[in-house]
Amino acid sequence: MKELSDRWIAKAEAHLETAKRELAVKKGANPDAVCLHAHLCVENYLKARLQEGDIDFPTTSHLAVLLYL
Repeated sequence: MKELSDRWIAKAEAHLETAKRELAVKKGANPDAVCLHAHLCVENYLKARLQEGDIDFPTTSHLAVLLYL
C-alpha cells in the first residue's frame, strides 16, 4: 500500500473513532459532530482508494464527486 494511502486511512480511522466516542455519550451528545466525523471518515477512505488506484482527484469534500471518480 502506498504511504499516502496509509495516511488517508489513518485519518479516516481517527474520524471513525471520534464519531464513535461522540455517539456513545449518554447525555449531551452532539449528533452534528457524529455526522461530520462520519462524513470525514468516508471522504478519507474514498481518497485512500483513489490514491491506490492512481486516480487524480480534486480538492473537494463532496462524497458524490469522489465516489464518481
